[in-house]
Amino acid sequence: MVRLVIDCSCLCYKALWTMGDLSQDQKRVGVIFGFIKQILTLAKKFETNKFVFCWDHRNSYRKLECPSYKASRRKDLTDVQIIDMQDVFRQFDEIRELLLPVMGFVNSFQQSGYEADDLIAHIVYRIPDDTVIVSTDNDLLQLIRHDRFCPVRIYNYKNITDETMFRQAWYGLDPIKWAEVKAIAGCNSDEVKGIVGVGETTAAKYLMGMAKGKGLERIESKMGKEIAYRNMSLVGLPYCNGLKPIKITEMGEDSLSIEKFKVIFGQYGFRSLLKEEEVDKWTRSFFGGKEDGGESRKASVWKIQRD
Repeated sequence: MVRLVIDCSCLCYKALWTMGDLSQDQKRVGVIFGFIKQILTLAKKFETNKFVFCWDHRNSYRKLECPSYKASRRKDLTDVQIIDMQDVFRQFDEIRELLLPVMGFVNSFQQSGYEADDLIAHIVYRIPDDTVIVSTDNDLLQLIRHDRFCPVRIYNYKNITDETMFRQAWYGLDPIKWAEVKAIAGCNSDEVKGIVGVGETTAAKYLMGMAKGKGLERIESKMGKEIAYRNMSLVGLPYCNGLKPIKITEMGEDSLSIEKFKVIFGQYGFRSLLKEEEVDKWTRSFFGGKEDGGESRKASVWKIQRD
């Protein structure tokens, strides 16, 4: 059974854009509702009840190292937009602190100084399993690997990318070298400035010995090498200059049941999820058709492999 490792900020923002206006008793719950619906969608698609949830922390070691990192995000918001975003973050916190624990999910992680990407990298490097990372963040492409027993793939809500597909798209490049591509080309979404005039395609070709002309010259210039070296710690996963190590040492056993799920559906007034046909969908997806409301089969504890 495949294990899904969820980039929760990505999933929450996806829920925001699709369900953000949904309210219950004059309280916005669209992010929460969308998040719950996506859990079911993913469980059905991958035929699994093994979930690991990883969350960004609002403090970031990268920002200490590079103050311009993500510096302009939400910088120009109006007062109304700031209030709206505070409500969005409230829903993020409720999902992490209330919803997931009540439903019986125990593998939900957040750590000061680190982003979800770092926690995801820490987990997939150390837990031997068939893993799918769920995220639209292409920084995570560096974590893809092919292994007969423990492959790591990426699902971006549209397509699944494995190592073969990645190599076909990027001139035969090994996925682990994607961090070097981002170090050279930069990352606009994270405001990491790369070498001027060099994009991801040129960077990938360079690493495969295929770059020519001005692109090659810029990358191999003194300034180009300095930029790539500076950026590597910002784009490489997990973040390597953290003041404290990532503390995830093992996975716990989930204790899921349809009755626990229904408690959450009822608490938030999600009446559509309490309809018999919807409950049946959750039951089939998470409990293999079990309908007695008891606890599901418990996933085995996944031990972290020591370095």
